[in-house]
Amino acid sequence: MTKLSTLMAVVLAAALTTAGCTTGDDARTQAPTTKTAEPRGSNLPAPRFQRYVAIGDSYTSAPYVPLTDLAGGCLRSSGNYPTLLATRLRSELRDVSCSGAETADVASRQRVIRNKTAPPQIRAVNRRTDLVTISLGGNDFGLFGNVARTCPIVGPRGTPRRKPVPGVSCGYVSAMQLASVREVGPRLEAVIRLVRKRAPQAKIVVVGYPRAVDSGKRSCTKLPVSDANAARLDGLLQRLRAAMSQAAANTSVTFVDVYRASAGHGVCSRRPWVNGIFTDTEAAAALHPLPAGQRAVARLIERALD
Repeated sequence: MTKLSTLMAVVLAAALTTAGCTTGDDARTQAPTTKTAEPRGSNLPAPRFQRYVAIGDSYTSAPYVPLTDLAGGCLRSSGNYPTLLATRLRSELRDVSCSGAETADVASRQRVIRNKTAPPQIRAVNRRTDLVTISLGGNDFGLFGNVARTCPIVGPRGTPRRKPVPGVSCGYVSAMQLASVREVGPRLEAVIRLVRKRAPQAKIVVVGYPRAVDSGKRSCTKLPVSDANAARLDGLLQRLRAAMSQAAANTSVTFVDVYRASAGHGVCSRRPWVNGIFTDTEAAAALHPLPAGQRAVARLIERALD
């Protein structure tokens, strides 16, 4: 494993641990602007969307999906769905997605590692922005983090990075977590309204999360969950999907239902969209999106725009 991979592993662990924390530290984390070069003498029509901003958490930044930039602790991949979509649309991209981000980090600084913070993601949005994708909510109330902490995550060197919570089996979801999901919708609506205020003419798309378990084979070495925990984990994702869909409907924006589209692509399937508990520095962090999933989400958003 390279020194960069080692550093990324440390940063990723810190980003997940500090998810949702904010601070007044003024450390700068600039989101690079990606431009799609037009062929010389091209007669292609002007891109439908000129300036695209991607807002989201690690399911958008996609750590370890090649190639990944530390991005000040945000761990953004050049193979994530915003980059792929921007290439398809020939749009200029500002990707401000950041591992560990919550809905609150759209308007406030996000603590990512030690004394470093990422700027509020909303800063990337302005009146010239004409496309915004938003994928947030999974880190609010520690939803994803608490589930992940119950599983024996395996690090890049093949050694356990985290021991399971004593007395709690992998994938356990509490009743309190299930109840907390209902609060994600109003928080997401507030984010959408803030984006609309900054970019009144922008097309706004809320992007859901993929499923982790399928109705058939739910447990395997990559995701050693009991049937009961698999059902509770799936229930959490279904409730999150419903909250995000309702938030999109309440604010009259587009919702891309990744949960529904990912049927048959759970962790234990032959063609998974999400990685299991084993971190692969050339594919995906543990319990995070795989390259195949990012390609699929880019296609789903493109279809929704069409």
